[in-house]
Amino acid sequence: MKLNRWMIGLGLAAALILVSGLWIATQPYSFHGAVIEPATRAPDFTLTTQTGTTFRLSEQTGNILVLFFGYASCPDVCPTTLMEFKKIRARLPRDADRTKFVFITVDPERDTPAKLRGYLAAFDPAFVGLTGTLTELEPVWRAYGVYRAKVPGSSELAYTIDHSSRVYVIDANGNLRVTYSYGEEADNIAQDLTHLLGERYSASPSSTSPITEGAVMLGDLKIENAWARAVPAGMTSGVFLTITNQGAQADALIAAQSPVAPMIEVHQTKMEGDVMKMSPVDRIVIPAGQTVELKPGGYHIMLMNLTKALTAGERVPLTLKFERAGELKLEAIVIAP
Repeated sequence: MKLNRWMIGLGLAAALILVSGLWIATQPYSFHGAVIEPATRAPDFTLTTQTGTTFRLSEQTGNILVLFFGYASCPDVCPTTLMEFKKIRARLPRDADRTKFVFITVDPERDTPAKLRGYLAAFDPAFVGLTGTLTELEPVWRAYGVYRAKVPGSSELAYTIDHSSRVYVIDANGNLRVTYSYGEEADNIAQDLTHLLGERYSASPSSTSPITEGAVMLGDLKIENAWARAVPAGMTSGVFLTITNQGAQADALIAAQSPVAPMIEVHQTKMEGDVMKMSPVDRIVIPAGQTVELKPGGYHIMLMNLTKALTAGERVPLTLKFERAGELKLEAIVIAP
């Protein structure tokens, strides 16, 4: 009798486990981004790739597309997003080639096919860059709700562009399925894309920053972890670093110089919803006893119209000028984009 009761209990437990497993398996997948419900047909377009060929969205059936609108002269949000794309692609299963990462310019005046080709090659040659005339691109921006505003700079070609930073995912049937705000974790997007590919996903741990450079001192200021992204000659790269004020009085970074860039500006990026707005600033205040980090999505130093390519592993000479402490010469290590 006791054996029969034990067998009955074991059977009930197995049945509960089976039912629970079936319930979990039948639950709808929960995406990490903003889901488009019901899924809608992605607006079609025809543009020119970085190799000069024609790209038609309607011909991409069977592929999953990840779209981002940006520009090659952006030193901040755009290269950060492309670096995240590189991480995402590395986390996808073997049929990752069915996933296309597409960079659509908001700067047709400067982003020629040749410029996009050199720019994207620094991240991943498999990425697709798209450009065209203003007449060709404006309907695409409108169709996807992209905000784009040209901001004059210190010269005719030194302008920046405020633009949306949202990422769009189109499924293999050509439907717009999900979008992501700037800063979404690479593992989360990779998991969503893997679900769309119909494969199981095993997340790999996120990589840590490769910047481990030592600190340099200027009076009460400690400057450390200075780095810049690798880019081709003629492009723009951002310099990022950390400043700690160990003194009792506030100071401010007011200027920067480098022999590799004829034009340098100190900028700040602000996110207003999904819109990236970047503008020059006269000074970055470092309050007494506090640390200020120049990082992607915030303050940064723009090295514009570079006279030479920046290659991963090399060091870029940089002079920082502070309001109270004076000038400091240091080097920023260049990392792969």
